[in-house]
Amino acid sequence: MLDWESVRYFLAAYETKSFTRAARLLSVEQSTVSRRIAEMERVLDVVLFERTSQGLVPTEAAARISGDAEEMARRSRRIQDQALDLGARVGGPVRIATTEALAVFVLSRILPALAERHPHLRFDVVTGYRSVDLMRREADLALRFERPQRGEYAVQRVASLPTAVLGLERWRHVPPDTLPWVGVSMPGFSPPEEAWRTTHVGTDARWTTSSYLMQAELVRQGQGVALMIRAMSTIYPELVPLELNLPEGPIIDLYLVAPLSIRNLPRIDAVWSAVADVEITDPP
Repeated sequence: MLDWESVRYFLAAYETKSFTRAARLLSVEQSTVSRRIAEMERVLDVVLFERTSQGLVPTEAAARISGDAEEMARRSRRIQDQALDLGARVGGPVRIATTEALAVFVLSRILPALAERHPHLRFDVVTGYRSVDLMRREADLALRFERPQRGEYAVQRVASLPTAVLGLERWRHVPPDTLPWVGVSMPGFSPPEEAWRTTHVGTDARWTTSSYLMQAELVRQGQGVALMIRAMSTIYPELVPLELNLPEGPIIDLYLVAPLSIRNLPRIDAVWSAVADVEITDPP
């Protein structure tokens, strides 16, 4: 008989195309994943994956059952969510995905007070610039700069943040094309600030980093200037907006996102409301 655990292992292997990566995703040994898949193939009397030197290749049988397996996973998650929220007590785990900078400068200001109000809540903050798959429940909520283009999500724009070229005062009268610039490069994400710099400045950046925090630190140390969210000059008072006779930088929208299916659960709503109510604005 096929059980839910076997389906869970199947979905991890189907998504990652690797027993090793599936094991890492599930926090188990690789042999456990291999054994579970073999047992599932025995019960169903089909071959689900071709084992090759490049990894797992899903068979037609695997592709045919993947949709039902994902639906089974969604139903299982709904059952778990309802069980956690019986009695409407605000408690249980909430996983929040966001960037490192937003985690440090926004969530670290909000979540401690929320934890005091609701001691049964548990927080898991995942940082990175890759947009997590909320439908697969890689996280419960996301605070991010991209609005989802498809899927059944609750979405709220929580801020519209102006940008400006920031740097130390000594860079104020230096021509833009001779300034040292600090750029950002994010795997899987095209920062609008970098597109602006490429279009309106054109010179190569002296520094490039995949961390907004490092970018800010390099600018603070005087290594260069960067187009950044203006609010960073509140966090780092030594940084000042530089008037360089360049076009205005883009407005960066910040969105709070959660799957519609869990948006109104008490534990999700508590975090959503706390994040949505915080004032994330440009400095005066």
